[in-house]
This record gives sequence, structure tokens and C-alpha cells, in this order.
Amino acid sequence: MSTRSIICAESLNGDDVGVYCHYDGYPNHMLPILKEMSHDKVMDMITDGNKNGGLRMIKDFGSYETFDEPGEDMSGSFGDVGDMGTEYSFLKKLDGTIIVASKDVC
Repeated sequence: MSTRSIICAESLNGDDVGVYCHYDGYPNHMLPILKEMSHDKVMDMITDGNKNGGLRMIKDFGSYETFDEPGEDMSGSFGDVGDMGTEYSFLKKLDGTIIVASKDVC
């Protein structure tokens, strides 16, 4: 069974941009990976995922798979937790901190 999530990063103007991720979206998997990844790498991954139908999964520190479906918009934002069947939302802030939201507490 999938644990769906939205992976987000804070932009320079203070907004956040994000992408849907289908597998392994639980905090024990995502937090160590997102902590290790640079903000720029997370932004690049979000951009790539949004160009290719979302993320299938983030496998390890910086390695990920997209759905390879160009043109399908799977963008999201931190506040969208619960949308698209997501259970968690993660926000990588510019200072490197990570905020987690769960659909059960939002």
C-alpha cells in the first residue's frame, strides 16, 4: 500500500512549491532523506517531478523516480495535505529545517 505525500520547498518569495509523491511518504522514510538533501536539490527534484507527472518515489539521498508522464500537473503546496489522497506533507525551508503535516492533524 502506498503512503502518498506532497514534497515542498520554500521559494525565495516565501511561497512554497511542491510535487505529489506516490510511495514511501511516511516521516521515518522521508525526513532523513530531505534533511540530507540540499534545498536546491529538493527544488530541482520538485521541478523535474512536476514536468513528469509527479514522483513515484524518493529512493535514497537524492535518487528518485518520476512517473515519466510529461504534461500531467501533479504540483501541490504544503497546505494541500489530504488532497490527492496524500497523508503527509513535507516542507523544506530555505534555512534547511523541515516541517511535517499530517492529514490527521490538519
